[in-house]
Amino acid sequence: MPVSVIVLVLMAALFHAIWNGLIKSGNDPLMESMLLCIAWIVICMILIPVLPIPNRQSWPYIFMAVIIHVCYFLLLSKSYSMGDFSAVYPVVRGLPPLIVLLVSVLFIEEPLSLAGATGASLIAGGVLVLEFGNKCRSVRMLFFAFLTALMIAFYTVVDGLGARKSGHSTSFFAWFTLLQSIIYVAIVFRVRGRTKCVKHIRSKWKLGFLGGLMSFSAYSIVLWAMTKAPIPFVSALRETSVLFASVIAIVFLGEPVRKNRIFSAALIFAGILILK
Repeated sequence: MPVSVIVLVLMAALFHAIWNGLIKSGNDPLMESMLLCIAWIVICMILIPVLPIPNRQSWPYIFMAVIIHVCYFLLLSKSYSMGDFSAVYPVVRGLPPLIVLLVSVLFIEEPLSLAGATGASLIAGGVLVLEFGNKCRSVRMLFFAFLTALMIAFYTVVDGLGARKSGHSTSFFAWFTLLQSIIYVAIVFRVRGRTKCVKHIRSKWKLGFLGGLMSFSAYSIVLWAMTKAPIPFVSALRETSVLFASVIAIVFLGEPVRKNRIFSAALIFAGILILK
């Protein structure tokens, strides 16, 4: 992978760790994710008029992406409501690269090298190692985290292929994000009630817009990278966000430096070097 792609995806991973932390930081992950989607609606409505319309071949992928991303957000919110951020996040982010790698080899004939596959596997392994140090686990929480990981793997493959066919990855992203966000906000309003949702928006819209801007920028970079490099490699590199999340937890939240975190960092760093 080119150095420029690696650096940009690592920056996207940092943004991803921060906005996932924002979702978990609130008392109601469903409401926090709604704030992100409202910010995305605003961003998409600004961008779509000035971006080219995606190629016709990419529209089936847009509609599939809408369904998958709505399911992903519902499952992610459910997972975060059942367990600590540090317990859920490694599972949710560690499994998808391995699933994407397997799907890419078996079904989409992605051009992969042995070294690249090894690097991606090391990164995924490093992410999963973080889970071994967590005590706040339950079978039910892990079940929903696993379903969330499956959704991530599905949307990674669908979005990557769709972005390649669209002719403009950001336009492709903006269209399916606009549709997905409208549906998701409508679901949350239905579940939580209009009064409660409006009150939440008024009290936390600034934080929501910041998270929405960071998450939109992060995934725009990831989709662009998938048009320049094999999808499994970008997917694995993106999941280094757990390493950033761990550093944030140690430096800013005062969490201990456990052995599994050191081992995880070593595996992820080795994986990045091999991808390079």
